[in-house]
Amino acid sequence: AFLAFFGAFNVIYREEGVRAFWKGNGAAVVRLFPYSAIKFAFYERIRQWAKHHDGSNMAHVVHLVGGGLSAVTASLIVYPLDVVKTRLTIQHMMAGSPHAPVAEKAYKGILDCLMKVGREEGLRALYRGVVPSTIGFFIYEGGTFFWYEAFKIYLPRLYEHERQSTAVHFVSGSLAGCFAQTFSYPLDVVRKRLHAQSNHAGMLGASRYKGSMDCLMQIVRREGWLGLYKGTTANIAKVMPFAALQFVAYEQCKRLCATYNEEAALARTLSQPQPAP
Repeated sequence: AFLAFFGAFNVIYREEGVRAFWKGNGAAVVRLFPYSAIKFAFYERIRQWAKHHDGSNMAHVVHLVGGGLSAVTASLIVYPLDVVKTRLTIQHMMAGSPHAPVAEKAYKGILDCLMKVGREEGLRALYRGVVPSTIGFFIYEGGTFFWYEAFKIYLPRLYEHERQSTAVHFVSGSLAGCFAQTFSYPLDVVRKRLHAQSNHAGMLGASRYKGSMDCLMQIVRREGWLGLYKGTTANIAKVMPFAALQFVAYEQCKRLCATYNEEAALARTLSQPQPAP
């Protein structure tokens, strides 16, 4: 796995250059901003609702289900950008060599990809793979929140750290992302294979898979069960620091918002006219 990981690095650099490692990054950033905002806002609402309805005895269930539902809601809203990100990432423009012909880029950017997919393949193509994606997002994000909250409680007890320290949040987020991604990765493979179905150069072909189950079965039949974990090394190398930094930022934002609300409440209290003695 590690040899394949570094081998892929070498091939991409040799054939497409350094910039190829950031292909699709613009679409990823545009997608991630509303996705994260909706996900965390919805998750906090679910936590507050559970706390109000005395859900303290089901905290782990709330984290799992709340994280999963918030991710599903966010992913359905920004899903077309997920398809665009995959298309832009995998499109391949060869520099030309004795072993490979020259191929032009299928898409010039985010808007061009959205317009071409919608015009040539229909609006449904922008939601291709939505079923495995929805299940995968629920498992991954639900598992991430579940494991994060669990590690955030148990790690300080194990190493006698302050519970709210940045180090605990960083390590908890990293481990949570790794654990959750391991369980949900096969659905991620199916999702990206379905996203990549197109007749444009560098894609997988428009009719290679008939649906989610057909894609799953074809991968297992042709590539074995390990085919569902192709690229998992690279993905975990990406997910662990991403999840760690995500939860550190999440906790810092919560702390800043709590401080601001306390100061605002204090200012309102002090501004109120005091009763005469």
